[in-house]
Parts: sequence; structure tokens; C-alpha cells
Amino acid sequence: MFTLVLFQQDLRLHDHPALFHAAENGRVATAYIAQPLKSRPTASDVWRHHALLNLQQSLKKKNQTLILRQGDFVDEVLKLIDELKCDAVHWHRSYEKERIEVLQKLRQALEQKGVHVHEFEGTLLLQPEEIVNGKKEHYQVFTPFWKRYRGEHIPSSLPEPETIEQGESAPSLSVDDLGLLDPVNWYDDVLAHWKIGERAAIDQWLHFREEPIANYAEDRDFPAKMSTSLLSPHLASGSISARALWASGRSMMQSEQYTAKSDEIDSFLRQLVWREFSYYQLHYNPDLDAVPLRKEFEAFPWLNNDQAFVEWQKGQTGYPLIDAGMRELYATGFMHNRVRMVSASFLVKHLLIEWQKGYEWFKETLVDFNIANNGMGWQWVAGCGADAAPYFRVFNPILQSEKFDGKGDYIRKWLPELENVPDKYIHAPFEAPERVLEEAGVELGRNYPFPIVDHKAGRKRALEAYDVIKKSK
Repeated sequence: MFTLVLFQQDLRLHDHPALFHAAENGRVATAYIAQPLKSRPTASDVWRHHALLNLQQSLKKKNQTLILRQGDFVDEVLKLIDELKCDAVHWHRSYEKERIEVLQKLRQALEQKGVHVHEFEGTLLLQPEEIVNGKKEHYQVFTPFWKRYRGEHIPSSLPEPETIEQGESAPSLSVDDLGLLDPVNWYDDVLAHWKIGERAAIDQWLHFREEPIANYAEDRDFPAKMSTSLLSPHLASGSISARALWASGRSMMQSEQYTAKSDEIDSFLRQLVWREFSYYQLHYNPDLDAVPLRKEFEAFPWLNNDQAFVEWQKGQTGYPLIDAGMRELYATGFMHNRVRMVSASFLVKHLLIEWQKGYEWFKETLVDFNIANNGMGWQWVAGCGADAAPYFRVFNPILQSEKFDGKGDYIRKWLPELENVPDKYIHAPFEAPERVLEEAGVELGRNYPFPIVDHKAGRKRALEAYDVIKKSK
């Protein structure tokens, strides 16, 4: 058997069922088909560029050449089949609407040519159809979904193939030819914060499980502590397997070494299942990235102030926690999850700017962007998604800042203009006496902005807007 393995959002060798089973059954060729970008490269495109370079090197050590092509996905695969004379094609299942349609079209074309097609699960712990509630319906609420997963048997992760028998190869583009790097080099500063690729992802997990995970349940909400796993961009590109992380975490919970930390590990596994829940909802709601699940929100009276949106993007809202988060995002391609929630809530509720605009900005700037998590997150914040935070829950950016960045360490890291503001006023410089600001070298309206909206007024306006759609139901 000669099998072509198509890499997609699964840029790794470990726990790669499509590759593993192809290697067991005979000769193998590997390929990645890139579709031409519709706009300028995003942060996740830049990440993918480097992840592909890493995958090329890993496959080379297995005597494999990763064939790179660009163009119509179906046409390019069919051309490769003719060039290579393959008997079978392997790939991993996708949950994104456009990709599902493309893969279905490809399957039909391959079967007409008499080529065997095998689709494997390479993204999730379990396939969505396997998880239904007592009424045989899909879950809408996360907590029972999580409880169900804790009792499910998750298939074991697979090792990387020891050897891969090489089949014929074919002409290939270079990674540079795919156009994943913007001609304007804004990304070197972002890349300085990361190591990319399968080995880097595994090393990050090993670091996390030895140190930060010990206090994960509590510390994960405090951005200055950097106690999150930082695995999300690796999961998004598929450089590390969710099943491998699950298996490693469960093994830790059964080890005497980690007995006292089982709750912390369980808290991390819960986040893996939240990722699962996002893909689960995308499976049942293919337009999760654009259409509110609660239909009444289609009539929400958004304001969509363009100037306010730009100030939010640039981290110039006058609320330090939000501005620090937006500056972190711009500098690193990442934002701490707690701050991500507060910043998104501020856009949707205080500024009454539709969540889809925030979604698009995160799509452009996040190295860990994926449709499922980003769509689910924005709908959760906006109150229009599955098991979402109620719309009337409006995060107070000052109280959130005081609670989760009490000494202002995170704020000072990303807002150096506020470095000398005393702790008492670091969360709301506009409340500080003029003398305090002068001594700290802060002049509101010059080197740090006044708030673009008053919290109480913004909250009141948000609730009044929500009343409009409540009355229209």
C-alpha cells in the first residue's frame, strides 16, 4: 500500500493516527496543501510558517519529504495522486465548515478514482457524535458535559512512527513560497516570545507539569503570575496532541508524586474539555464564528463606534487592565485568559461594539487563533452563545484589576507610562489626585488617556440595550 498523508492543523509526528497507520501499512508520502491567503498574513499564519519548517525537519529525520503545494485543495491533491500513483489517502477530521465541505468534495473525487480514503480523529479527545445526554441530544451546558468526559474512556495517544517507509516524491514549493509571512516584518518581536514546533510544545508541557501546574486552579486567573500552560498556540497548530496531554495529566493524577496536586491537574484537564466543548458546539453550529446562537441577539442595537474600536485595539481605553491586555496581545500574539475575558466584555458591553468585530481582531492578532475557541469565547462573553455568561453580567474593569492584579505588576509590565503610579491608583489613574499623577510623570490626555467611557454609564447603557431585545422576544 502506498499512502499519501495530508497534514492540516496537525503539524506533529506523535499521536498522529493518519501518519501512524499509513506507516504501518506500507510506503508513505506526506503533503501540506496551502490555500492562497485572502488577506494579509495573520499572527497564526506566521506561527504556521514556523511550525511547517519544524515539521519538515522532523519528517526529514524519518527520511520523508513534506511536499508543499498551494492552490485549490482538491485539485492539488488529485494532481499529487496522479504524480505519485498512491493507493490511499489519509487525513484527520476537520470541524470547520469550509474545510468539511472541501474534504467531502475530495473524498468523492478520490473514491471515483478508486483511491481508498481514511479519515481519522486527530484533533479532539472524542468525536462529537459519541457524546449525547440522556435525551440523546447534544449538550448545551458545559458542567454536565465536563462530568460526562471525566467518566469516558479516552482513546490512548499513539507514539510517533519509529520508521516511515518512503514512497515516491514529487516537486514541492518551499515554506517561504506559501506567503505566510507579511512583507512588512512586524512579527519578529512577537516570535521573540515563543519557541515553535513539536519539540517546543512538548518541552512547554514538561515545564508546566513540573512547576506552574502545582497551583494552577488558583493562580491561572492572575496574569502577572504566568501560571497558565501557554499551550494554546501549540494546540491550535496541532504541534501537540490533546489526547497526549490528557493521558499525561491522568497519569499524573494516579502518581503518588502528584497526589496532593490532583485538583490542580483536574482543573487543567477541565480546560482541555472546554476546548472540546468549543469544537463540539462548532460541530452542531457551523456558523459559530459569525451568527449568535441565541437568535434574539441578531437584533441587538450595537453602536459600533469606529474610533472607540481603534482605541480598544491600541490599548488606549483609559482602563489599565484592558490596555495592558491589548498591548500584550499586540506585542506577543497572546493575551492572558482572564484579561481576554474582561477586555472582550468591555468591547461588547461598555462600548456596545458587536462581538464579531472583536472576533476578527483576535483572528488577525492571536497566535492561538482557531474558529472554535475564538467563536465560543466571544459568544460566551456577549451572552449569546451556549452556556454563556448572562449579558447582564458586566465585568467592572477596575474591580477585576484590583482582584487579579492587586499590585499592578501586569499593568506596569505592559504600560510603562504608568510604572510610577502608586498601587492605590494603578487600577484607575483617573481617580488619582493631580499631585500623585504629576509625581508619577502621568498627564492624562497626553501620555495616558482618560477613560473613553464611564464604567457606570457604560454598564447602564449596556443593560438598556439588552432590554430592547428582551422586550422583542
